[in-house]
Amino acid sequence: MKTIYHAAGSRGFADHGWLKSNHTFSFANYYNRDRMHFGVLRVINDDFVDKGKGFGTHPHNDMEIISLPLEGELEHRDSMGNGSIIRQGDVQVMSAGTGITHSEFNARQDQPVKFLQNLGVPERERRQAALRSGPYCRLSQTQRFSANCFSESGRRRCMDTSGCMVSPRQF
Repeated sequence: MKTIYHAAGSRGFADHGWLKSNHTFSFANYYNRDRMHFGVLRVINDDFVDKGKGFGTHPHNDMEIISLPLEGELEHRDSMGNGSIIRQGDVQVMSAGTGITHSEFNARQDQPVKFLQNLGVPERERRQAALRSGPYCRLSQTQRFSANCFSESGRRRCMDTSGCMVSPRQF
């Protein structure tokens, strides 16, 4: 597997008051022609969301979206009727498929939430939308999970730091 190192300080940064986000690849108002993607991986955002704030309802389609809380609690609601809260040690995998709308909010009014959100191209387009979440197999270093979830060749298998292999579709 090819390894590319990007120092944290070299990423794009956005401060929206309630949201502070570091972008590894070009995203929203951050553009770097040398950092468009890595294989099927299109987005690695390191997000910090203020108490009780969040992303209002917005659409996605034909995208795999993986959310990993590092601190705090992240609440998810979507157009399929799902609603859940994920915490440190959990992972949520949403296959946007033919289309889904969802919102994500800091579930706590007393502390911020910090989470990684990764977006990747699905193996097949126009699939039925789906959501899976739960504890990740002995997740201890979520940053390693992100780095190993997508390879440049497009493999879709994830490995945590203990070497436990799982497919995102198993969640």
